[in-house]
Order: sequence, then C-alpha cells, then structure tokens
Amino acid sequence: MELTKQQRQKFIENCIKEFIKKFPVEYMAVCESVKKQKKAKKDVFGLVDKDSAYMRWTLRIPTPLFNILKRNLHNPDFLETNEEINWFKKTFSQFRVCEKI
Repeated sequence: MELTKQQRQKFIENCIKEFIKKFPVEYMAVCESVKKQKKAKKDVFGLVDKDSAYMRWTLRIPTPLFNILKRNLHNPDFLETNEEINWFKKTFSQFRVCEKI
C-alpha cells in the first residue's frame, strides 16, 4: 500500500515523537551534537563570501530512527525526493547540521 504525501509526513512525525518519548537521552545527544557541529562550521574569521558561498545541507538522524523510517517508507524511499528532504529539513530543524551562510 502506498501512502499519500500527508500520510508519509504524519508517519514520519509520529515515528520521531515516539523515538523522542522512548529514547530521550539519545535524542538529546544528537541535538547537542548538531549544535556543536553548527558552531564549529561558522565562519568566525569572515573568510567566506556570504553572497555566493553556501555550506552543504546535511542531516544527523539517530541511526535507529533512520532505520525505522528507511525500512517502512518505499516508493519513494525515505528522503529520496527533494520535496521530502526540504520538508524534513524545515519541519525537523533539530536534525539539520548545516545552514546557509
């Protein structure tokens, strides 16, 4: 059975809520790691042209959570489409490592 876009999004949201509820320590560890990575990637010396240079968007999703989503979402696979990637980055910014600079 294929899911609609809204069903997929709701499934992802529910999985993340359940993961946070069941594994709060792991969730907080990932959030702290993302904060540290963001801080380390800032251009503290002003060496990057902020008008034309962008850092690559990356995500840090806990492995068990990623595996659940990857195992259950098909046609397309989890985060296979740009639309889903963009929605995920906006909705779950706590997993987004890099920002536009």
